[in-house]
Amino acid sequence: MATDIFLIPIPPQQLRNIQGWSAQPAHLAYRVGRGPHLFRAGGSVPLRGGVMVVDGQGYDGAGPVGPFCQEVVSECSVRGFSGAVLAFAAMPDEPDTAEILRRALADGKRLLLPRVRSKTEMDWVEIPALRLLRPGAFGIQEPPADLPAADPAGYAAALALVPCLAASRDGVRLGRGGGYYDRFLAHYKGAGLLLCPEALLLDELPCDDWDARFAPENIMTEKGILR
Repeated sequence: MATDIFLIPIPPQQLRNIQGWSAQPAHLAYRVGRGPHLFRAGGSVPLRGGVMVVDGQGYDGAGPVGPFCQEVVSECSVRGFSGAVLAFAAMPDEPDTAEILRRALADGKRLLLPRVRSKTEMDWVEIPALRLLRPGAFGIQEPPADLPAADPAGYAAALALVPCLAASRDGVRLGRGGGYYDRFLAHYKGAGLLLCPEALLLDELPCDDWDARFAPENIMTEKGILR
């Protein structure tokens, strides 16, 4: 007869609150640091049993992963963890465009992806295969440094797919604050499509003079184009 096992995600400082419960904790106490190496948060209650949860969003993709995996296994053994969950999604709050990119290449279209050049600028790079992508400055998959930058203006019938953290129904885009896409869109003359999950489409957002605006017919959610 199968037995249900309940895991409760919990930070170290709240472990005392579930003592005596018939549930296993999923310890929110670990992250991946440079190296990569495993880092553990402090706490007065020792971590024992349950599952290790590792936050990998800050991982820069550099360094051999073999020693890091050994650190994870060793920590699980010492603390009696039954396993580990590794969360390595670089931008989990943006729509997944992997299938769009694969389909574009399969259909013979020329695909340009952004590559960060500095704290304020990014280049566009034509990439022939997604397997060439590498983790970039912010952990985002981007073209490797040995591929040359390209000018989107030189491509006929270009369509730019633009990410966001949120958007308003009147076309205001909320980005991550770096201004990369705002600077690009200020000079881009081709067609653009803002990709925004329906749950993050708001009635109103604040807007500065330099922020890019999108017409409703240029905003797409998982339910389709706005009208």
